[in-house]
Amino acid sequence: MQESALTLSKRQIKRLVRRFRLEGAKGLANKRRNAVSNRRLPEDLRLKVLELYRENYRDFAPMFFCEKLSERHNIEISKETLRKWLLNEGLWKRERKTKLRKSLRERKPCFGEMLKNRRLSSRLVREEKG
Repeated sequence: MQESALTLSKRQIKRLVRRFRLEGAKGLANKRRNAVSNRRLPEDLRLKVLELYRENYRDFAPMFFCEKLSERHNIEISKETLRKWLLNEGLWKRERKTKLRKSLRERKPCFGEMLKNRRLSSRLVREEKG
């Protein structure tokens, strides 16, 4: 009955209850929490890549630098990992592709005021023509 609500087997529930009694609520948390990932790239590779960027590729964008790393240095890193490394070191700054094209008009204090002004101006234009 309990295991169906938690979608766990009886054996898992017994194991969790035992760990809760021994360690309290901390015992239920994942043991790998705050641990370094097994897929993390070596620190010396990161330092080598950052040194190459500083020396030879300072004006390259992360994606282009990633392509040059694989072509010239046989280093395969995802562009996103490379971008994060450069951002953390302060070597790359994200730039927006588009800038704000026009400033927004000032908001009117009363609802419908724009419509009233628009009707008035169109009436004046008609009177000038006629």
